[in-house]
Order: sequence, then structure tokens, then C-alpha cells
Amino acid sequence: MKLTNWKAIAESIGISAIVASLIFVGFQIQQDRRVAESQVNMAALEIALARDAAISEYADIWVKARDMQDLSEEEVEILERLVRMAAQKAFLGALATLRIRDGVGSYEFKNAPGQVMEFAILLHENAGAKKTWSELADREEEYYEKTESNFAKSSFNTVVRDFLRQLQE
Repeated sequence: MKLTNWKAIAESIGISAIVASLIFVGFQIQQDRRVAESQVNMAALEIALARDAAISEYADIWVKARDMQDLSEEEVEILERLVRMAAQKAFLGALATLRIRDGVGSYEFKNAPGQVMEFAILLHENAGAKKTWSELADREEEYYEKTESNFAKSSFNTVVRDFLRQLQE
């Protein structure tokens, strides 16, 4: 065989090896993404279970808030913590979903409706929790405006408010 034939064969083998390695890397990236999504889902489930356990522990306060009964200062503090926990779960779950799917820096929470809608439904079903969250969100918005920070949380709050309006209609 001529040297040029060997050279062509070697180049073909080299190109095939490069293509095969790129395909392997593609499969590896896809598998890593699935693992990351599974980890996020597991973390979200753990947070949801912790939230539900906390709400169950203070079911009497949760029911009083739902029925818009007067709460003591201590009960108001507990309700605020429960609502913050639920909001944080929804925010972090939605943010993690967006970062896995859309990449770091994505804050289009309307594109992660699962966690946001679940939180909005939780608020919609409990008038006291909804009022408490709304007051907390308003205070956060004031802070964000003054410090010009946390665009992500502000965007999340806006989408939650939009979902609440849709549920109200």
C-alpha cells in the first residue's frame, strides 16, 4: 500500500475516534443533567416534607390563619416562619429547576410553574398565609428597591402574585 493510503486510513481512524469521544461526552453531559435534576427533586421533596411537618406541628395556627382568626404575637411569628419556609422551598426549587434547564442566571420563574404554582395554591387555600406572605413580599420589595438587589426573589414574587390573580379569577 502506498503511504498516502495509510495516511488516509489513519486520518479516518482519528476522525472516527474524535466523533466517538464527542458522542460519549454528549451522553455523559446528558447523564450528569439527569443526576442533577434527580438531586434537585430529592432536595425539593425533603424541603416539602420538612415544610409539611412544620405545618402539621402547628396545625392549630395554620387553621386559625386559614379561617382568618386573630392570632397572638407568638402565633403570628410562627405563621410567618411557616410561610417563609414554604416560600423559600418554592423559590429555591424553581431556581434550581431553571438553572439546570436554562442555565445559571435564568430568572424566568414563569418557566418553572410547578413549584411556583404549588406555592400559589398553598397561599390561595389559606387566606391568613396569603396575607402574611403578601406583607412579607411587600417588605422584601421595599428592601430590594432600596438596595437594588435580589432580582431573582423579586421576579419570583411577581410570578407568585400573577398566579394568585389567576387563581382568584
